[in-house]
Amino acid sequence: MKKILVVFVSLSFTLGFSQKNTSEFSVGYNKNIETYFLAEILSAEHRRNNRDFELYKIKECSVYQPVVRNALQKYDRLKNSAIAVSTAKLNDILMEKYGSGNDILMKPLMYHKEFPSVEWVSEYYFENSNLTKEQNREATGLIKNYLTELSKFYIQENIEQFFKDNKDFYSGGIEEYSKQIPAGFTHAMEQFYGEKFHTYTVLISPMMMWPIEDNEGRGIAAEVV
Repeated sequence: MKKILVVFVSLSFTLGFSQKNTSEFSVGYNKNIETYFLAEILSAEHRRNNRDFELYKIKECSVYQPVVRNALQKYDRLKNSAIAVSTAKLNDILMEKYGSGNDILMKPLMYHKEFPSVEWVSEYYFENSNLTKEQNREATGLIKNYLTELSKFYIQENIEQFFKDNKDFYSGGIEEYSKQIPAGFTHAMEQFYGEKFHTYTVLISPMMMWPIEDNEGRGIAAEVV
């Protein structure tokens, strides 16, 4: 099987690479991931854990992340919707019962065919070596059921139109990041970590919020087989 390393990056900061490209890298965005982060924005007021920080992220990031601001303007009416409540519940359970954050959702979002599809690319199982087999099974069911809800939300609210309306922001982000991959970076990274992947993909996420403090940004990496 081919292994692919996927990195998700918020567009609230810029990577400091040179403007050279490498064929092993590709840049794009994923509708599943963007739809999840939209649902996460809507869920903030329903969170038991980190509620204040989630609301703070919205306040800060809506100032300089236009996609976040546009999403709030268009979907504010859905803050008490079923997907908002279920997204808050999912994240609270993942944190309280399984000791995990939203980063563990990136893999199943990638294993699911891109919305509006309701099918999976391949079978997904949640695996955490610190949990029992039963806990992993429970978490798998929880996550898969949530993604079913999320795909329905995408269809019912015609989220596809939002991506069309904000095409310039997504295209601009892809173009900017495509210039940031330095020649030889792939080889240097593989030499340093001692591991090689078939391809490397940067998925920009204009919807993922992370306040800019002390020049700090956020990225999430996931291995997809």
